[in-house]
Parts: sequence; C-alpha cells; structure tokens
Amino acid sequence: MAFNRQVELLVGTKNNEGLKITQLKIDFEVKKTTASGTKTNNAKIKVYNCNDDTAKALCTAGNHLILKAGYLDEVVTTILLGDIVKGEKKKDGTNTVIELEVADGRNQVMQGNISVSYGKDTDVSTVVQAFTDALGFPVKGNENIPAGEKYGHGYSFIGMATDGLKQVLNRVGLTYTIQNEMLYIKGPDQSIENLGLKLTKDTGLLTLPTHLSDKTNSSTIDETTANKWKFNTMLFPQLMPGAVCAVESSTLNGNIMIEEATFKGTNFDGDFIVEIEGVEK
Repeated sequence: MAFNRQVELLVGTKNNEGLKITQLKIDFEVKKTTASGTKTNNAKIKVYNCNDDTAKALCTAGNHLILKAGYLDEVVTTILLGDIVKGEKKKDGTNTVIELEVADGRNQVMQGNISVSYGKDTDVSTVVQAFTDALGFPVKGNENIPAGEKYGHGYSFIGMATDGLKQVLNRVGLTYTIQNEMLYIKGPDQSIENLGLKLTKDTGLLTLPTHLSDKTNSSTIDETTANKWKFNTMLFPQLMPGAVCAVESSTLNGNIMIEEATFKGTNFDGDFIVEIEGVEK
C-alpha cells in the first residue's frame, strides 16, 4: 500500500453508511463537470478481494456510497457522494474484483418527478423552489435569482424536476450544477466557490498548464479557446467544477475556474491525481 495515501469507502443507505472499507485495494476514477439536467458526476470504482457480505452491499444498485481520499498527514476528504448504479463481480487473474458505477445524486435526480401549475404573476423564485424541493438537495445560490421576475401568464410543468429547473433558470440567464449532492444555482460564467488555494510546483501542481487549443504544427492559438487550460495536480478533493483556484507557473499565472475535473487514484501504487480543465478568469 502506498505509504502516504488513504482511500475510504462508506456504503449503505443515505442515512446509515453502515459499511466502511479501508484495508482492501481500491481503485477509482471520478469524472466531474458543471453539466446540469440528468447528467451527473460519475465514477468507476474497483474493490479487490472483499468478502461476500461486502460484495453484496457493493453490488446492490441504489445503495449510497461515499468515496473519501487524501494523504496521511491531512483529513481524509470526500471526493464523491453518490448512488450505486451498477455493481459486478469479476475475476482478474487470481483476484476477485467488484466493479462499480456510481453517480452523484442519481436516486434523487431520477425520483424527482413533479407536476406543478401556477397562476398569473407567479415569481420565478417560487417555481424554482418547487423544483428544488422536489429534488431534495441542499441549495446554494438562490440569491442569484433576479428579484421581481414573474410568469405573467402563469406556469405549468409535468416531468423530471431537473428538466423543469433547467428550463426556468435558463429563462433568467442562470444554470445549475450538482456537486456532491449539493445543488448550486449560478450564472454560466459564475464560480460557486473561491478555494483560496494557490497551486505551484511546491504545493501540488504536477504538470505545466497548457492550452486546450495547443496544436502540434502551429504556434497559433484559437482565440475562442485561448483562455482554456489543462493541467494535473496532486489529489485535492476540493478541486470541484465551478470552483476557482490560483495557479502560478512558467506558463500560467492567474485564477482558473474549473470546468472539468477527473480524480484518479488507488491506495496502492499508481496515479493519485486530479486532471483539470478550466478557464482563466
């Protein structure tokens, strides 16, 4: 086991994470974006050589799962809160492997069906509240909804709350993202949090930032993507899409709002990194 890492899984129900896994080999890849609707953050996780009771819990679709990771000299922090979509038991040589697919907030998203009807001059904020109540996530960013915006002729909707929420927020120039079972309401270019974190080669920056539009045979950068960057860091769970961090390097000095983050790790030898794509702010 890699001496300076720790990875932890908690599995059970939303209100009772009864099973804790720390000593088995655990590999994970968690892909996070700011996408809205039914597209949630997702993970592929492998757990090696567990007993039958553990395998049963892991292979039960709908069970709740918390993935935590970090370094031994720090508090182990949550990377993903989610629901097990699929679990399969496989053989890999002499090892038995449970392969999991997990999605952030999937149960609440898929069960969040709603039928609403409002009369004339209903506030947009009232309609948004109905959708967020149906989903049941904690919410941040309600203050971004413009005061006084109304549906002059009334409003009605039947369907998935995520679809209705997206529709209503788009009307007032907003969007939303679900990160670790928290729903954030925001403008398209608005950050959800400033992490107060500066990444340098001495504080966890593993690769030099490069433009997403880099071209092998050209020094010309597409003006539409010139402010988009990619780089790798040590595994910091707080680097979630929508958050802002500072980067100091020979290629980039500035603030980056994260658009996509892929967390790759294992508690044995292998990657323990975050692959970041973001926009310079």
